[in-house]
Amino acid sequence: MPRLYKHKKNIVCLEGNWNKPILKVISELNNVKFIHRKCSKISSLKKHLNEIKSLKSYDILYLNFHGKKFDLEELAEYMKSGFKNKIVHFGSCSTLNVEKNIINNFMEITGVSMVLGYREDVMWTEATALFKIIKIWVHFLLEKLV
Repeated sequence: MPRLYKHKKNIVCLEGNWNKPILKVISELNNVKFIHRKCSKISSLKKHLNEIKSLKSYDILYLNFHGKKFDLEELAEYMKSGFKNKIVHFGSCSTLNVEKNIINNFMEITGVSMVLGYREDVMWTEATALFKIIKIWVHFLLEKLV
């Protein structure tokens, strides 16, 4: 069950190597501030996750790695508890195709208020369209909470 708090509308995106960042396309259409970091190795992912912990005005973390299914237990160890009340969206295929208790443990360890993502493989165009819809929905909820 998601835990809703008053979130900022800004987004941090950690993404694999693409030609044009997906978030750039989405932000251009919606006037949203974002920070984009490319991560091609676990070491850079860990580094950027540590940097994000101090960003107070960015409450949405978008993890988008083509062809990479995250191990939520391992990722929770990288993130630790520095992500309290943030929203995490996994743009990578099948990341949430796990038992519900693994998702709940991830939320408990990291402190995130909401986890979104896919239980199966999706095309990047569909994932981009869905992320846009999710972003609109999250912003609508945030407006209601303010």
